[in-house]
Amino acid sequence: MTPVEMRSFYRTGQLSALVIETIEARLHRSWPNLSGMVVVGFGFAHPFLDRPQREASRVVNLLTDPLTRAGWPSDGCNQSVVTEAAQWPLQAASADRIIMIHGLELCSEPDGVLDECRRVLVDGGRAALIVPNRAGLWSRSGNTPFGHGQAYSPRALSSLIERHRLVLRHLSAALFAPPGRHGFWSRSAPGIERWANRLHVPASVSGGIVIAEVEKVAVEPNRTAPRRVTLDTLVRPSAEPA
Repeated sequence: MTPVEMRSFYRTGQLSALVIETIEARLHRSWPNLSGMVVVGFGFAHPFLDRPQREASRVVNLLTDPLTRAGWPSDGCNQSVVTEAAQWPLQAASADRIIMIHGLELCSEPDGVLDECRRVLVDGGRAALIVPNRAGLWSRSGNTPFGHGQAYSPRALSSLIERHRLVLRHLSAALFAPPGRHGFWSRSAPGIERWANRLHVPASVSGGIVIAEVEKVAVEPNRTAPRRVTLDTLVRPSAEPA
């Protein structure tokens, strides 16, 4: 899916409205108060930055493809920046929250992206990593942005997170109805989503996307390493006879 097609998907249609409403509701549940915070969007996050724009003290939207630049927000000063996926133009420990969507699955350097995510987060800061579910129907349909790039299983995403010293706080799935633009599934999708939310369906059950909330936890300064005892330190050569 080209950047132009992605922008077109998020501008209109019941399917895009369902995606935005579902993800925004999950983010609001996890982060009910963004007052005074710095929020960073990465990938193609600006459709989900309206509430942060209203509540947070500062919002920065990072894009990895110049063609995705949309001059966000449409009114006021531009807050979008085109960047390399693994070289964000932000200072270390400068963000309280990160919303990453259409970022991990569409980049060639997921390890570098998560390294930057950890570097930029403050201690105790959190990020929402939103990716297509490998076992879900949305990753198999080219009608939406989630049908492109590298999809992840909950286990694969958890393993990737662990490698980068980020603490997984919550793992969930969303978008349980098939991605139909018309007909029965299109009409039923909001109800199916509400039903799944009430039942707290786990991420192991196939939804269209996996949402991982991770936290950067401060690492204690390294303590002085204990002296390593080896065979040479225990068995010393005897003195040579005079």
